[in-house]
Amino acid sequence: MTKLKVGFVAVVIAGMGALLLLSHLAQIKLREENQSLRQQADQLAELSAENARLSNLVANATGTQTNAQLNELLRLRSEVGRLRKQTNELAKLNEENGRLQASLARARQERPPAQEQLNPAAEQESRKASPR
Repeated sequence: MTKLKVGFVAVVIAGMGALLLLSHLAQIKLREENQSLRQQADQLAELSAENARLSNLVANATGTQTNAQLNELLRLRSEVGRLRKQTNELAKLNEENGRLQASLARARQERPPAQEQLNPAAEQESRKASPR
């Protein structure tokens, strides 16, 4: 029985050695996985920080662009107002010019023909003075 006991003890020791070896290999594998997960967590933290930084840059750039666009819009609206005012003034001046030309034409028609022949120099002088 001693040989049987020695054989049995040898098998138990070999089994325990195998278990220790498997346990050691599992620990090594778990440590490697743990290290890999820590690296991924560090990378994730870095990427999150970079993402936040870029988001802030985009928000600031968008805000700046929006302010620039708003300023441009206000400038263009002001210019449109000035141009409308000038257009209205031009229309009034054209209307007044038309009335004055009609009045001048009526005055010329109502003037006696003898007076036109007597003073041709004054007629030429008035034509030079009034732009058409």
